[in-house]
This record gives sequence, structure tokens and C-alpha cells, in this order.
Amino acid sequence: MDSISKDPILQFQPDAMEAIRKIYNLDGHERMTEAVNILDEWCKKQAHFKKKDFGKPHLEMTLLACKGSIEKAKKQIDRMCTLRTLLPHFFVDCNVKKDLKSITDIITAIVLPKLTKDYNRVYFIKVTDTELNAEKIMDIYRLNLIVCEYLKQHDYVNGFIVIYDFRNLNLMDVMRKINITEFQQVLVILIFLIAKIAGRLHVHTNIESLHDVVDRDILPIEYGGSEYSIQQLKDDWIDVLSSDEHVEHLKMINKASTDENYRQIDKFNDLHLGTPGTFRILNVD
Repeated sequence: MDSISKDPILQFQPDAMEAIRKIYNLDGHERMTEAVNILDEWCKKQAHFKKKDFGKPHLEMTLLACKGSIEKAKKQIDRMCTLRTLLPHFFVDCNVKKDLKSITDIITAIVLPKLTKDYNRVYFIKVTDTELNAEKIMDIYRLNLIVCEYLKQHDYVNGFIVIYDFRNLNLMDVMRKINITEFQQVLVILIFLIAKIAGRLHVHTNIESLHDVVDRDILPIEYGGSEYSIQQLKDDWIDVLSSDEHVEHLKMINKASTDENYRQIDKFNDLHLGTPGTFRILNVD
């Protein structure tokens, strides 16, 4: 990637690419190119991958999400491919506006346009339905995965700040409506995708304290900010996620699963059963 492509919603500081790469010691075109090429060659050699070409933007964002570690990036790619094999019903290539309308009517899941000063993106989630059931919760996970795939293809960030507005929800009541089988599936997703997140949670009892974490100019007007309204941003995101381009991308990326007949058993254990591995960060002098 030589530059960040223009996006209909997402905005970037002029120095975002250079500054973010520098954070992970991948500044300079040569360093990032070498790291991406190493990851690309590794993907092509994985006999159990049904899809071996992920595209350079996808690989570069994976590297950034893994703080510049090639070894961690390999594991993340393998885990996502494995999840598509183990839990394919979570990964859908659908038109959000048509196929998930029942969910978008009760949840707001929007990525705010502006980056923070630290080049982090803010992901805002609010559920307005007080009668959530297991089926709706599964669809919410599906919607979030669709959003994540868009960001993997179009965004360029240092990290994410996720804001959950649970003021309309009774979380204990929601948990009682999930049966054991469904909870196990949700738990698998959590283990794969958001390990170590517990220590990063912060509870805000009022909107004012939120302003200490996220600048007002980034937040929607309903939260004391100067950004577009939540409804305007929501409408814009539904349009983008329902575009023919993104639906085609979902069809393509959801083919990135695994054929476990071709995977070495010890490799599966190392990656998915907690056996320690080797972590290296690329350094180019």
C-alpha cells in the first residue's frame, strides 16, 4: 500500500499511514512491503487454507492489528480461517439493508468517521431492544463481523476504542435468555477474537466522563459531540455495508476457511489449544 484510499465515511489525518507504521517499527515503504510479502508467502504455503490470496491491504491491516508481529499475524489469519470452518453460520455474505433489517432496527453499530489523536478508531454500539433473545444476539455478532471485514479492507488505524451504550439493557436478563449451546458458541468467538480484553474495560456513569477519553469533535451530537447524528451515521453505514462491492468482498473472504484434513495436528494444538509459540517482530535496518 502506497497510500490510504479515500473512503465515503472514514477520515484520516494526512500523516496517519506514516505515523501508524512508525509506532510498530514498520515505517518506510521497504519495511512494510517486506513484512507483507513474508506474510503473503506464508499464506500461500498453508496446505489447509482453502483461500491463499488475501490481498495486500488485508495483510497490512492484520499486521497493524497484531502490533507489527508477523508471528501473531499468522496466528490471527489461521484462527479466522478456522472459525469460518467451525462456526460458518456466523460468517454471512449478505446485504445488510435487506437481510439484517430486523437487527439494524434494534441496534446501532457505527464506526465514527474521525480518528483520535493517537490514530485510534471509535466503534459505537447501542442496543435499543429491551427484549433481546438468543437469535437476535447471534445476528448482532454476524453484523459486527461484517463491519470488521469492511474495516479490514478500508481502514488504517493504530487501534480501536469501543463504546457500548447499555443504558437501555438489563444484561443479567439478556444472559438468562441464552442457552448453554449458544453461550458456548459465543464463548468460542470471545476466546478467539478478544482475549485479554477484560482488563481494558472501563465503565462510565455519565457522558461527561466519556469526554475525558474521546474528544467531543469525534462523538455524535447526541453524546455532546460535533459529529453527525447517530441516525445519519447509521444510515450511511448501512448503505456502505449493503453495497454490491462489499457483498462481493464478503463472498470472497468467507471462502477463507480451512480443510482440516491437510493441517498438521501439532500445528492445530499450538495455535488453538494454548501451547506457547514463538513471537517475533520484524526489524529491518
